[in-house]
Amino acid sequence: MTYSIVDSFSQLFRTTSDEYYTTEKINGHIPSASDYSAHLMGQTSLEIVAKNRMGFVMAEAKIYNRQSTRSPLVTMNYADKKFVALFFRETLPADDAYALLANVCKYYGIVIEKRNVYVLPYYNALDDGNYVLNEDGEKFYYMDDALDYLKSKQTSVEELSLWEKNLPFNDAPPCVQTTYLVEGKFSEDFENIKVYNDAMGVESDNEFTEPYKCENCQFCNKEVCKTRKYKPNGKYVSRLHFGQLTQYLDKPTYYKWDINGKSVRLDSEMEIMKQDRFNAMCFRYLSILPNRLNDDVWTNIVNRALKHIKVIGGEKITRNSVDTLREILTKDMADHTLVSPYFEYERLMQGYIYLNPANLTFNLSPESLAIYISGRFSKIRLDGLQDIILLLKHLGFKRLRKQLDYINCSVWYLRSEFMFPDKEDWKQYLLNITKDTMWQENLEAMLIEDNEDTNDEISPEDIEEIENDASIYLDTSKGDLYD
Repeated sequence: MTYSIVDSFSQLFRTTSDEYYTTEKINGHIPSASDYSAHLMGQTSLEIVAKNRMGFVMAEAKIYNRQSTRSPLVTMNYADKKFVALFFRETLPADDAYALLANVCKYYGIVIEKRNVYVLPYYNALDDGNYVLNEDGEKFYYMDDALDYLKSKQTSVEELSLWEKNLPFNDAPPCVQTTYLVEGKFSEDFENIKVYNDAMGVESDNEFTEPYKCENCQFCNKEVCKTRKYKPNGKYVSRLHFGQLTQYLDKPTYYKWDINGKSVRLDSEMEIMKQDRFNAMCFRYLSILPNRLNDDVWTNIVNRALKHIKVIGGEKITRNSVDTLREILTKDMADHTLVSPYFEYERLMQGYIYLNPANLTFNLSPESLAIYISGRFSKIRLDGLQDIILLLKHLGFKRLRKQLDYINCSVWYLRSEFMFPDKEDWKQYLLNITKDTMWQENLEAMLIEDNEDTNDEISPEDIEEIENDASIYLDTSKGDLYD
């Protein structure tokens, strides 16, 4: 055994401990170079009592995991048992060194057992069953290679602190972080990384929002988990499983949300949007009071549920259904009960249509159309004012610029002939709509005029006539009336 090998070995396994074992227990001085040499030659083993200051620390791994990412740990094989170790550039108090080893091991899910006596490797180095493993978990067959590797692994308190600070997934539960440190990647069926990504706001194709699966977790460390930002049941991850959200278009509309496999009824949108009200429903139906989540996290959960919402009892209006709606609306208007030649704002707000005799335009409000549709078409749903306005445009209505005095709504108009492609039908409809003699005489005079203009745009003369007629109930002092 060369001097350089003995010197390198003694420097790596140096100690100020004055207790050690060879063939007998030695007290009162630290191991000598001859003690290290005799160990390597197989003449007598060297076992050092962990006390005072140590240049290394060792422990048996009761539960061992490989380290796929670069780690400060060194793994040794002792008679088919795994030991893990740290090597330091400067000696440290024995207890401090062990605490550092235990801290590093927790990140890899390695459970260690403290030993008071360290049995050094490479007893009888030329034919030894106790050896160092390389990064790939394989034995070093040459002593020089093993010693060079151990030198490269020497570290310090400052370096270990920096290593710990820069670890990936430091804000995730240990099951996520340790899986990555051990495996170097995540398998496709590893659900907890999906939960973590959801909490981070990472876009995904997940249909539902899941909680962490902590049962039978391979790398669970509850004490460490409590310290992590994205821990289970914290501000960013709910304990609940958010399943299918269903909207029921009854009167009134309500929702049911599959939460933890049970149906939670929510009677308004506010019981979904407001966490406190949603949590109250969970208290009622699930006997659970969920943790309050960060507002952005809650918004993401709700938006994901809305993306996959099911609607029962309603059919959203599309452009393809407008012709059918126009046909039915025309028939209803022909009953004369939906349309009035007299302006009454109360009726306008109740779903009626005003036929302006001055210019033969139908006038209605978006609210009145919504009332009409909700009463006539129970299976049609309109998602807010924008849907109603879009429908008005599809039907050919245009918006008056001015609001009615004393009515807080907009008014839309449509030239009446557009609802009746056949001109004779249109004329007959107008003549039948009222029994008012004066109004009817005025109407007949208008119809006698031979006006073949079918331009969709209302003429300047029409606008002037509309303004005159509308001045009864419109404030016309602020500009044009029509788009």
